[in-house]
Amino acid sequence: MVLESFIQFELTPRFMELLQAPFSHPDMIWMTLPLLVSTLLLQIYFGRYKNEKIGWNTALSNSLVLFFVGVDSVRFLIDNFGVGSLFSGVFLKTLVVVFVVSYGLLLAVFDFFHKIPSKLAFIISSPATVNILAYLNLAIIYSDIPLDFVTVLASSLIFLIFFGACAIIRWIVPDAS
Repeated sequence: MVLESFIQFELTPRFMELLQAPFSHPDMIWMTLPLLVSTLLLQIYFGRYKNEKIGWNTALSNSLVLFFVGVDSVRFLIDNFGVGSLFSGVFLKTLVVVFVVSYGLLLAVFDFFHKIPSKLAFIISSPATVNILAYLNLAIIYSDIPLDFVTVLASSLIFLIFFGACAIIRWIVPDAS
C-alpha cells in the first residue's frame, strides 16, 4: 500500500515532470532536440549496421557532448540566478552541473588516451548513455524539479526505459546485409 502510494503520488508525477520539462521550459528544446535526433538516428544506424561498433574517436566526440551541455547549464544558471547563487541558492543544481562537466571531461581523457577497456569505454561513451545523461541534466537544471531521492529514482527509470527503447529500435531496424 505504501509502495503503491509512493509510485502513484510521488514517482509517477516526477517521472512525467522530467519527461515534460522541455514543454514546460521551451529554452531546453534548443539543447534537447539535437540530443533526441542524434540518438534516434544513431540507433537506426547501429540497427541497420549491426556488426559496426563505435570507435575511440566517436567515444571521444560523444563524451564532449556532456561537456558542452554542462557549459550550457552553467550559462543558464548564471544568466538566471547569478554567479553568487551557484554556491548558495542553486547549490544542488551546481553540483549536478559539476558532475556532468567532470564526467564528460573524465570520459574525454579516458577515451583520448584509451585508458579504460574499449568495451567499457564504448558503453559509457555511447550516444545513448551520454545523451540521456545530458537530457536529465538539462531537465533538472532548466526546471524547478527538486534534486532528491524521487528525482534520482525517476531519472534511473527513464534511463532504463530509454535504453530499452534504444535496444528495441536497433532490433526492429532491418539489417543492411
